[in-house]
Amino acid sequence: MTSLSILDLCDVGNEGLALRFAAEEFGYLTQYYPIGAPSHIGEALERSKGSAVTLLCCHGDEDGLVMPELADELYESEPFRGALSPTKLTNHI
Repeated sequence: MTSLSILDLCDVGNEGLALRFAAEEFGYLTQYYPIGAPSHIGEALERSKGSAVTLLCCHGDEDGLVMPELADELYESEPFRGALSPTKLTNHI
């Protein structure tokens, strides 16, 4: 059975869960990681290393992957703020 990790960065809708349910119907062993804060990305990527496939469910713009917005005080303990650019991702992991 092929393993699939889904990192769900979408804060609107249920796209990540829909992908999970569809993949399971096709026989994939899935791990679902909802991403609510920037610090969750590194943790989820670390956990997904054993998967044959890692899928990022997200939206992007010219700045990078769009991250859910947090309250200002929550960003004090986070590694970055705003969109997840390739540079931020490289520095984060």
